[in-house]
Amino acid sequence: MDELIDIVDESWEPTGEIVSKYKAHSEGILHRVVHIHFYDMHGNMYFQKRSSTKNHFPWMLHFAVGGHVWVGESLIEAIHREWKEELWIMFDEHILHLIGVFHQKTNHPKYALIDNEIAFDYWFCFDWNIEHLIFEDWEVEWIEKIHIVDLIKMSLKDYEINNIVPYDFYPQIFKWILTKLHKK
Repeated sequence: MDELIDIVDESWEPTGEIVSKYKAHSEGILHRVVHIHFYDMHGNMYFQKRSSTKNHFPWMLHFAVGGHVWVGESLIEAIHREWKEELWIMFDEHILHLIGVFHQKTNHPKYALIDNEIAFDYWFCFDWNIEHLIFEDWEVEWIEKIHIVDLIKMSLKDYEINNIVPYDFYPQIFKWILTKLHKK
């Protein structure tokens, strides 16, 4: 069964209309997603390697945690669900910090997908060993790290070459995280 999500307006509020995730992506309907970016104090960002069974962007690197906000869910509820679903661990939302809210509208013809999303992006700096994480095979294959300086040097074309799901707001996020690293 396809996930049901709220259609939202330009002020990010649900309109009261509900669609399937499939319909939202095939027709480019505006909806909400959450993304959590992990980094460590050495300047490494961590990405999930998406499962080969995923319909969109299989085997590509994506946010450490991310997903759609289901019908009637708050952002925090969606984060808790996605975090547990993708990393099998519970967390305290007080460790998250909002980077920003981004409107991403991108056509991905290879997947017959139109991303039209209001993305709520958070960051989390951690100091624990990721080798102890357990992944749900149908969601995540493994976690991979890339140094933030290398990410900043990449263009959208470089993301695809390096097997990273392309988002046009990545440069803003990577530069923002780099400033946080320099303040530590």
